[in-house]
Amino acid sequence: MKIKKIILKKHAFFGDIEFDFTNSRGQIANNIVLAGENGCGKTQLLNVIFDFSHQNFLIQATQS
Repeated sequence: MKIKKIILKKHAFFGDIEFDFTNSRGQIANNIVLAGENGCGKTQLLNVIFDFSHQNFLIQATQS
């Protein structure tokens, strides 16, 4: 799975924010590095991705 963009609205930690994982030509990045100081939101972002992918998995599993 490749993620092009994440848009969050009224998120408890991030508020309203957009994460864009494309290069200057608009192509989706093959590798993404999350780097920053403690408490800046790296794990929060990974949790958002996990929750979304897990939720979609559960929806697909119930439809099968």
